Amino acid sequence: MNAPDDPSGSSCYRQVFAEAPAVSTTALSRVDILGGHTDYNQGFVLAAPMPLTTSVELSFKENLGDATGNHIEIEGYSTLTGDKAVHRIPARSDSASRHRRGDWIDYVVGAVRELQSAGADVSSFRLAASGNVPTGAGLASSASFSVALLRGLGKLFEHSLEGESLAKTAQRIERIHVGVNCGIMDPLILVDGTVGNALFIDTLTLAREAIAIDPDYRLEVIDCGERRRLADVGYNLRRDECQRAAQTLGVNSLRELDGDEPDLKDLPPPLDRRVRHVLSENLRVIEARNALKSGNYAALGRLMHASHLSLRDDYEVSVPALDRLVEDCLTAGALGARLAGAGFGGCVVALIESAQRDIWRRRIATMNTRACVFDSC
Repeated sequence: MNAPDDPSGSSCYRQVFAEAPAVSTTALSRVDILGGHTDYNQGFVLAAPMPLTTSVELSFKENLGDATGNHIEIEGYSTLTGDKAVHRIPARSDSASRHRRGDWIDYVVGAVRELQSAGADVSSFRLAASGNVPTGAGLASSASFSVALLRGLGKLFEHSLEGESLAKTAQRIERIHVGVNCGIMDPLILVDGTVGNALFIDTLTLAREAIAIDPDYRLEVIDCGERRRLADVGYNLRRDECQRAAQTLGVNSLRELDGDEPDLKDLPPPLDRRVRHVLSENLRVIEARNALKSGNYAALGRLMHASHLSLRDDYEVSVPALDRLVEDCLTAGALGARLAGAGFGGCVVALIESAQRDIWRRRIATMNTRACVFDSC
């Protein structure tokens, strides 16, 4: 999401509504280092916040069209669309997804409903959303928007959420109100992580450990140029496949298989490949945490590349543009590289030595003209 040009430095909200916002909040983005598709299987993840941000600005709005107070009117602008939208919803609703529109307003309505469920008294409001987190790139743009929304609406209507409660509420927005059956990793990283540190998460217990990233190394994030929308691709299908595999193996989640060696011959394809990826990825995350803590960045790089191969071959969420970009990153001198986020397009994350950053970036620009390198951590 890119904000409109603003030479004066004023806010997006001020440009759109010609007044100052009452509340302004932000949320970071994230890149996952290891742990592709393990979070919704109650596994382990290792990720880091990125300095790309989403901003949400809000103010109260007089609902001129409904003096009875039976509706909430949302007047908003998002740089995702470049258009203003006015959307009216019942003041109260017991149906989370009945009026799903399929666009960014669903996140806003979801945030309203979740805050109401938590006891907030929400009335009509205006909002403007902007930022520099690219959508569909695997950098948690939707979670960033959800977290910024909840923070802003919580401040506006004096019902703030914090910590795990904020992360779980942001997850519910995507799962219930938008239709993406996502895990907890993204919002928890955005709520609890700090730039310059990786965060290890056990998504079963939500135990977390911050690990400093040596400044002699960098995580570079590169866009392959292909976009995806998770609700329209295979994300929910992959989750369903994991659930079916778990049921076949007689467990509640694939996490219960940690330490075991299930006979994958009992599973039909592609369920056997999905389980193989999840189990091997969990082991890689543990090894990556240990490598990061001991300063063994060469080992970390090898684990990242192994993760990509598993995501490509066993989980089948890569695309040719991502595969090519991973190989280009390695050829240019990266210690390791893998697809970022859920796959199906978007970005690659590469581990490089900080001293080689400028040379490495020039090589990538020469080798892959579609690639776009973002600010990294």
